[in-house]
Amino acid sequence: MENKSPLTVVREFIESVNQGDLGKVNSCISDEVKFTDIQSRVYIEPEFMENYLKAYPSYKIHAKQYLQGGNGIAVIGATSGSHVLQEVEEYEVLV
Repeated sequence: MENKSPLTVVREFIESVNQGDLGKVNSCISDEVKFTDIQSRVYIEPEFMENYLKAYPSYKIHAKQYLQGGNGIAVIGATSGSHVLQEVEEYEVLV
């Protein structure tokens, strides 16, 4: 992968997730990537997102704002098509 800023990689990752393109999703994930969900659970397995997208193919990330600190990026927004019930999903915010 060419040398891209962390923000560029995150945006490309979200675009790939929203398109359901597992190949592109995997190309955005390196050994340094970790996912932290809204409940502070940390996922470091590269297969995590691929398995999640296979289980929830309608999953989308609706990013509203990006916050960057060092090499970390926080994405503020919402998701849809996830394991969360739609009635609950409508009121959740993803950080």
